[in-house]
Amino acid sequence: MYHILLVDDDSDMLAIETGWLKKEYMVDTAASAAGVFSFLEHCTPDLILMDYRMPDMNGAEIVNSIRNDIKNNDIPVIFLSGAEDDIAPESMGAYGFVRKSEGRKALLSTLDLFFRSR
Repeated sequence: MYHILLVDDDSDMLAIETGWLKKEYMVDTAASAAGVFSFLEHCTPDLILMDYRMPDMNGAEIVNSIRNDIKNNDIPVIFLSGAEDDIAPESMGAYGFVRKSEGRKALLSTLDLFFRSR
């Protein structure tokens, strides 16, 4: 079973997304950049699924920090975005992104494609 670190500062979305994922994946959660870095000190997930817009650091800043950490620099990241603006995840060191408005089916499909390509 693949292990996902799910990151979202919105506790309601975090609960909803965890519910969508927990049947097929082992899921841990974090609600902030600090939570991500704390988690990565003791565990290495197969994927970080992360909200792009968060109050302390945005997704690009968090990925940049992860890419500069020799222990964790190869952990793949997929962004979740509630915004309707276009995100170029590859230019930020991420695998891709899913709009939250696309819902459960799009999220699970993206994860399925990602893990099948590994």
